[in-house]
Amino acid sequence: MNRSTMSRARFLAVAAAGALAVALVPAGSAQAAPAAAQTAVKARLDRVELPVGWQPEGITSGPGSRFYSGSLAGGGLLAGDLRTGKTEVILPGKPGLTIAGLFFDRSSGVVWAAGSDAGTPTVWGIDGASGKVRAAVAVPAVAPAAFLNDLVATRTDVWVTESFGNRLVRIPLNRKGLPKAAPVVLPIPAPYPTTGQFKANGVRALSDGSLVLNHSGAGGLWRYDPKRAKVTEIKVKGAPATLSGDGLDLRGNTLYNVRGSGGQDVTVVELAKKHGRWSGTVQGVLSSTDVDVPTTGTLAKGSFWVVNARFGNPSPATASFWVTRLDLLDD
Repeated sequence: MNRSTMSRARFLAVAAAGALAVALVPAGSAQAAPAAAQTAVKARLDRVELPVGWQPEGITSGPGSRFYSGSLAGGGLLAGDLRTGKTEVILPGKPGLTIAGLFFDRSSGVVWAAGSDAGTPTVWGIDGASGKVRAAVAVPAVAPAAFLNDLVATRTDVWVTESFGNRLVRIPLNRKGLPKAAPVVLPIPAPYPTTGQFKANGVRALSDGSLVLNHSGAGGLWRYDPKRAKVTEIKVKGAPATLSGDGLDLRGNTLYNVRGSGGQDVTVVELAKKHGRWSGTVQGVLSSTDVDVPTTGTLAKGSFWVVNARFGNPSPATASFWVTRLDLLDD
């Protein structure tokens, strides 16, 4: 998460402290196809409304047009449809519950969620259809106060970023995609930066089994090799420069770095591996006048969707919150 405003830092510090203390178209003439295509484009939603006071941070999607959003304000987990805009809370909230990062594991149908429950940093595995909690993993207390941020599920593990202490949490998975052993808290070694209150943030899995990380305070993209516990910088060419970073999403080798430029946009970076080293080239940015502190995003239904946390809003408990659709670069 890009913590570019003091208001956001204050909000999350309080939250963390509390959490740790807490129409079919008929065939026609050759001219009919473009018209139908234009109609389909116009029919796409540009915004999905979330409940008033929801205070979201994370978003993930799948299968199809289904998406999920968690609440930092005890709201629980919400599921919605990016085609119709309908939403429902599938996991009820409660006081002291915060949900930040989310990741939908298509192989198991589990939505992994990172956050805190009544003072304990926790990772949940939630059934994406029913909202039933299939696993709840308490993360060992570590100093300074922990803030579980983003996460990704691979075939063998769930990896979670812990932003305050610059750490990764590894949760081993069994063949059913559920936890099989206790979580392990691992420091992220140098040369990964240690500056800023919010450090390790977005995380995704690369095709070679390593992880790509961004950094909220220092910017840049980084590769973490779990087998050797080694970090190397991913050199990125092009503009804008990678100055910060919030949520990440990855499809193939195309990486979407939310607020990577430090602004209200998404930096698109094409990654490549050559001679064992990863590099990146900026392809452009996704933006909209409808965003207000987008914290993370998800690629779904031919668009990129960001959730707006609206940090700095003076009345978050009564404020409106929503998801914004962004056109891809080739649209």
